[in-house]
Amino acid sequence: CAKLLSLGYRFGPQYEQDIQALVSGDKGSSNWEAAVEKILANSSDGAKAYVEKIRNMSSGAELAGAAFCLWGALIIGGGAAAKPRVQVLCGKNACHLFEDVTGPGRGERKAKFIQLWDSLVKGATDDCSSSEEETKKDNETF
Repeated sequence: CAKLLSLGYRFGPQYEQDIQALVSGDKGSSNWEAAVEKILANSSDGAKAYVEKIRNMSSGAELAGAAFCLWGALIIGGGAAAKPRVQVLCGKNACHLFEDVTGPGRGERKAKFIQLWDSLVKGATDDCSSSEEETKKDNETF
């Protein structure tokens, strides 16, 4: 986890700001946490299982996998391209999430992210082979 944290990303506060901006227009609601819980309560069984899986992650490999999926989409995926579309749909106050992944230095950030993930995979063949059964089980859940 220290290697992941060395990238310097802390998306949690940015997600919270964006969710707050989105729910503040919902009948005057200012409690984003209650709004998220309401959405989760009305979500599909698959979505609920996904959230529960994330909440119960305990190993570094599980947390790294979640970070790769969530951060990778922003850093090496379409984060920079998505920002203008999100801004049009949701407003400028709902785009804090993109602050650390857009602008000058994007190519360098992408390269650093890829290098870090490559370094995590090198020498981790034992972990990969032991997690095949877990991966199959997770895929069946979703």
